[in-house]
Amino acid sequence: MLNRNSKRFLKFLRRSTPDYDDRVISYEFIEENYDRSMQSVFATVRYLDKLGYIEIAKVNGCSFGVILTELALHPCEFSVVELKRFLFRSVFTPVVVSIVTTLITLYIRSLL
Repeated sequence: MLNRNSKRFLKFLRRSTPDYDDRVISYEFIEENYDRSMQSVFATVRYLDKLGYIEIAKVNGCSFGVILTELALHPCEFSVVELKRFLFRSVFTPVVVSIVTTLITLYIRSLL
């Protein structure tokens, strides 16, 4: 679940052009163009990295920017997949099991 600050930061990153060839948006670019403090940005980056929305770009063990993942670039597609998974697991499967159980029970009763 994303909070308002995370959504705002992702929106900023999606509209920005990467500084480097590997889709990396550097911290220098973020510091110059994003209106929040870097402490807030680092906290948001750690949170979004843990959720899988971004990856932290590192060189020689030092982080210098962020990379948007597919989850961050196409969140609606992933939401649709999650919705389908929920419906099949929580709605359709129990209904089908209930119908099959009822049919088996009725069949057994008709035999007796």
